[in-house]
Amino acid sequence: PDPQDFTPGWRVQLFASTSMVAADEEAHVAREKFSEPIYVEYEPPYYNVRLGDFLTKDGARGMANRAKTQGYEEAWVVETLVLKPPE
Repeated sequence: PDPQDFTPGWRVQLFASTSMVAADEEAHVAREKFSEPIYVEYEPPYYNVRLGDFLTKDGARGMANRAKTQGYEEAWVVETLVLKPPE
């Protein structure tokens, strides 16, 4: 994606590991549980599995609560760049 396709927003962090393989495996599991996009983002030394593209913190908080009901008890909201919604 082009850098212009991104805007400040929030995602829900589901998992973090220093292992890319572990993060990719967790992302695969998460994709089966959620219809929203799942990303693996590398921020040394961690591979973070993150969910969604939210323009509001409240939207991300709602998804974090939903993620907790899906077994991601430590899910939390992180501020990051997200994909802009289609116009």
